[in-house]
Amino acid sequence: MERYEKADEKRLERPKWLFLKTKWHRIILDEAHTIKNRTTKVAQGVCALEARCRWCLTGTPMQNTIEDIYSLIAFLRIPPYCDWKSFQTAFIAPIKKGYDQKRGMRRLQALLTAILLRRTKESEVDGVKILEDLPPKSIVETNAAFGPEQEEFYRALETGAITEMKKYRAEGNIGKNIATIFGLLLRLRQACIHPWLIKEIRKRGIPDNKPCGIAETSGVECSLCSAPATDPVAVLPCRHGV
Repeated sequence: MERYEKADEKRLERPKWLFLKTKWHRIILDEAHTIKNRTTKVAQGVCALEARCRWCLTGTPMQNTIEDIYSLIAFLRIPPYCDWKSFQTAFIAPIKKGYDQKRGMRRLQALLTAILLRRTKESEVDGVKILEDLPPKSIVETNAAFGPEQEEFYRALETGAITEMKKYRAEGNIGKNIATIFGLLLRLRQACIHPWLIKEIRKRGIPDNKPCGIAETSGVECSLCSAPATDPVAVLPCRHGV
């Protein structure tokens, strides 16, 4: 029995080693900004892949900070900046610490100009627009109104959030409680989707007239690993917690 279990473990590991041991000709990383956190297993895994040619496709190479683009440079293996210490010295230290910000920004712009190819709707190749057949963007706004009970629930949350923020402002503690304030705003956003996304409300128990798509949380299991979901954010009709 133990021998079969070890064989199963080896079979489960095989895809991981297959990817890492294969010498690829070309790797194209779509939505490359998803590896912006260099400490994640996904970022470390794709950077370990061996390939002759590497491409990153993304509309947002930097979403929040300069560090976001490091993982892309590490994946592309652009020396010397694919080394974290070199990247810190060249860009993060002068730009974020401010002792040589202009020079750091010029250096970053020079690097991006050398490695980045930007395509827009107006981009042309040999005088022909590459996206000539792309239709213009159209925006359609649909505003959903709260029902009476939803309106009452949301306004109660809103009043409580405003009261709490006013208290922080009166005490002069806005900066110290910024994480709490963002949490209050998140709860208001969740309330616009469904009140049961707010954990404090969900844990009180489900009423008899529970909304469609919400089930009891006991016995819920993850749809991916089949492990029990101890605190699912939402429960689908198939009883999988997400």
